[in-house]
This record gives sequence, structure tokens and C-alpha cells, in this order.
Amino acid sequence: MNAIFEMSKAGAIIIALLFLPGCVKTVDLPGNIFKKQVVAVGTPNPDSVLSVRLTYSLRPDTAAVYQGITNAEVLFLEDGVVLGKVSNAPKGVYSFNKRPVAGKRYAIRVNVPGFDEIYAEDSIPQAPRVISSKFAFNPNNPNSSPDFELRITNYALTQTLIWFGIYNTRKVKAAKPGTPTGSGLPDHYFYEYLNTTNLNIVSNSQYLDRFNSFFDGLSGKYSFGDPARVDPVSTTFEPNPVIRYTIVNQIKKEDQVFTYSFAASAGYDRYLKSSIMAYQNRLLDASGALNNPFAEPTPVYSNIKNGLGIWGAYNAKRTVLQ
Repeated sequence: MNAIFEMSKAGAIIIALLFLPGCVKTVDLPGNIFKKQVVAVGTPNPDSVLSVRLTYSLRPDTAAVYQGITNAEVLFLEDGVVLGKVSNAPKGVYSFNKRPVAGKRYAIRVNVPGFDEIYAEDSIPQAPRVISSKFAFNPNNPNSSPDFELRITNYALTQTLIWFGIYNTRKVKAAKPGTPTGSGLPDHYFYEYLNTTNLNIVSNSQYLDRFNSFFDGLSGKYSFGDPARVDPVSTTFEPNPVIRYTIVNQIKKEDQVFTYSFAASAGYDRYLKSSIMAYQNRLLDASGALNNPFAEPTPVYSNIKNGLGIWGAYNAKRTVLQ
């Protein structure tokens, strides 16, 4: 009897707490807390020349389109030595005819009238040491997808931050603009082009970071967003980790299937992960509908001094599998 009384008393206390008025404090915010800043975005890598895009930041409640800053002056540096200067880019994209080299440090100094000088630097990592493989289709199920693996060699010594994805390129036929509707039209009404598509990775590998994945009950595995990130924590003590995975999409024999893996600098790795998490935590989707009622603000990493954006280095490797 005493036990029942004590339980009833505890329940009454909980209910009373639920209906107690909460502590509310009114805070007056300044009328305009938005500060216009210069945004610089560049991803130096050995596959392209040095380049950075400059825009102004926008208020989060505006529908305006980002406009390129055309009256800036940009200095490009390699290991502290100035390579050259680029001024007054028509579309806000400032490029210098120099491809970065692995192991070297590249920096930008940006001067925009009315703003403090912007500075950012990053070092080009070594290309990822990976071996990609594809296994044969299951002869008992001709409609099944093949199995794949990504083997990272000497990871324990390099400790490289690696991201990767798998894609296919397929010839697609499409009607030319202005083509009349109807079936059985002559070939000159159509044209062919190569279309590259991400093939969704499905895996239970312990070596994949599951921050951008969800559990697929149909396959009993985790489905990963593009690109997938190799978890540096779980691979710390494994010198040659092997990531086994399959794909959701169906591929044809005539498709060209390839993996695209890249080593990211520490800054670029942090930017990529934080930007993907910010996208996952967005309040509204592209159509303006409620995406996540429990969304929380997720800051995106920036390494731009006196501005916003990212100057993040990477080094990629492309391996054709079919």
C-alpha cells in the first residue's frame, strides 16, 4: 500500500512540474545584425589551375542570387612566394595558370575595396593510395549488382583523410530542343550525350563514417550519401583496411563504371563534413516544405581570415572498373 502511495505521489509531482509555468526571458535583438562579408571559395588540386571565386555574403532571409565580385585583386602564393596577381575578373572567378603540386602550400591574399585583406592557405596532400576492385556478377541472379571493394594501402603510416564515390557514365539519347512530340521520329531529331550518375553505396563496413548514412532495412546495410568518408578513427590501427560494398543502382555492360577517391586536407575534410551535416539539419527543403522540425543551426567550417568560405586542398584518383 505504501509503495502504491509513493508511486502516486511521484506521478503527481511529475504532472505538477509539467504544468508549472516555465522561466521566460525576453531578449531584444539589434534591428540589423547581418554583416556583409566577402566569401571566397577555392579548392586547389593538381587536376586544375589555381582558382578562387569571390562573392558577397547574403542575408539568410533573402532570395537574391550571389553576385561575383569583379573589382578585386588576388595574389596567389606557393610556399610563401608570390606566383602572380590577378585583377578585375568579369564573373568573380580569379584564376592563375599554375597547377598545384602535392606537398606544397598554396595561399591567397584578396583585396576588395572597403574590406580588410582576406588570407587563406592550405597544403596539397598526396594522392590517396587505394586499389579499387569489382567482382563478377552473381551467376544465380543475373539482375544483381556486383560487389566492390576499396583497399587502402599503407594507411597506418599516411593517415590520409579519404573520401570516395562510385559512378557510371552512360550514353543517353535526348530530343533536341523544339522537337515535335510523337513516336517513331527520325534520328536527326535526337542527340546522344554522356551522362554521369552516382551509384549509391551500400555497406556495413566498420571503416566508413556513418554520419551521412541511414540504415536500409531492405538490404540490412547502411546506405551512404555521396561521397562517402573513410573513418580515420576506426582505421587507425589497420595498415591496409579493405572496404567492401555494393550498390543500389543497376548498371549495364556498356556502362563505364569508375571510382573517384580523393585525399582531403584537414581543413577541407572539416568543411565537407560540416557542410553535409548542415544540409542534413536544414529546416526547409528545396521546395520550401518543412524538412526537419527539430533542426538545429549547424555551423559550416571556414578557414578564410577576415571573410567566409573555404580554401581547401585535395588530391584525387580515378579508377575505371568496367
